[in-house]
Amino acid sequence: MAHSYDADGNKQAVNGQSATYDWENRLAALGSSATYTYDADGDRVQVSASGTATNSLVDASLAFPSVAEERDGSGSLLARYDSGDDLVRMDRGGGTYYYLFDGLGSTRALADGNGNVTDGYAYDAFGEGLAHSPASAAGTANPFLFDAQQWDGPTQAYFLRARYYNQASGRFLSQDPYGGSNSDPVTLHRYLYAGDDPVNHIDPSGQVEMSDVVFALAVTVALGAITAEPLSLIARNAPPDDGSPQVPADLSDPDLESSLKSAIGGRNVMEQGWQTMLHTIVQKVDPGAQIVRDDTDATTEDYPDYDATNILEHGPINTSGQDNFETAPE
Repeated sequence: MAHSYDADGNKQAVNGQSATYDWENRLAALGSSATYTYDADGDRVQVSASGTATNSLVDASLAFPSVAEERDGSGSLLARYDSGDDLVRMDRGGGTYYYLFDGLGSTRALADGNGNVTDGYAYDAFGEGLAHSPASAAGTANPFLFDAQQWDGPTQAYFLRARYYNQASGRFLSQDPYGGSNSDPVTLHRYLYAGDDPVNHIDPSGQVEMSDVVFALAVTVALGAITAEPLSLIARNAPPDDGSPQVPADLSDPDLESSLKSAIGGRNVMEQGWQTMLHTIVQKVDPGAQIVRDDTDATTEDYPDYDATNILEHGPINTSGQDNFETAPE
């Protein structure tokens, strides 16, 4: 099957219809059958398909902005969703349904208020639906399926916030804005889902750098919900002359990873994302900053004042580029 893309790397035909994208490479229209509207924060707030509009109230306080309510064009409530670390409950059509997930976080069943299973789901490794019971049209309307992400009817793909993911091909419809790293070759393929390892990884933001999770983590740290100690491990080797911390590019420290996972409910995420998380945190605070590599034997104790608060307030020193790391002074 031939695939064609525009100059920005967006797939031009989706589900048999021409696809139109906005200036931020977000899907804006699908032929004449569907249009998509986003708010100033980039959250999708309306889908209009075949003349029927569905408006979404998005809860942006969660690690990943998530739909809290769906309403029709006249403002009548269609569905309400309750979320904690994960999606918990759906109220729809006068009924209440609870989500039951597998280890990856995909919806495997819905249960009613009495604990009776009303619907069951099965998927292949990349999220293609294999079975839905009951198989009849009487099944419960539920858009949150593989990895508990939102199914989009017009595209027959999953909406993963920054991009749409086609589970049949295991590829996104548009490029990842993160260009990838030569030290991690799989990231250079900018259409892959979850590093081509969907059994172990997820990508709910549609971006390998996971900016939504990182920003939520930065806010959490700033509020003191996570202790400074794990985050201080990434702010070691501050040069004594200008007081700017050097930041190691290797974010494989288990304490740090544990803290990050805790901030998103403990689920596995894109593994290569750990290596770019700090870069994204710092750029949220200081867009001109870059990550530098820590190649010395210095420890956190050498610069005890540089904890999570310092790194969020001051950021690392600037470098000429993310691929040309400076070393901390001896």
